[in-house]
Amino acid sequence: MGSYILWLTFNNTGINLITKKYQICIIFMPLSLIIMSLISFNLNYGYVFKDNSDAYTSYKVDNHIVNTIVKAEHNGKSVVKVRIPKSINNDNWPHPLNQAQWMQNTLYAHGLIRHRIKVIFVPDKHLNKQMYPQGESEPFNDLEAY
Repeated sequence: MGSYILWLTFNNTGINLITKKYQICIIFMPLSLIIMSLISFNLNYGYVFKDNSDAYTSYKVDNHIVNTIVKAEHNGKSVVKVRIPKSINNDNWPHPLNQAQWMQNTLYAHGLIRHRIKVIFVPDKHLNKQMYPQGESEPFNDLEAY
């Protein structure tokens, strides 16, 4: 992280010095930024968070989570354990375990639940077979797989 900040500082300082010394560089600055952006956007960095499922599957998983919490709150429960798809990542991305608190705050703020309810996410590998097409066991690609 430190070397990245150092590199960024030197890079910005260098660009600043060049544009002060050669005023013509200011004219080409937008063009060079566009070219650098096109190059960087076309490099394939997106595979790390690429979802193996389609939008319908994501919708189905999210509805399962929301409906479980709403149903528990309507039944008067103060704590609900929500089964979520298990991922190979330590933080269970795309449904991290600490997302449970945010979920109850969001549902309360939008009026879907009347009272705050303690939500506990429980990763369940069997849910992956129910939620993901062709019974995929892992919802997201792992970084080390490439």
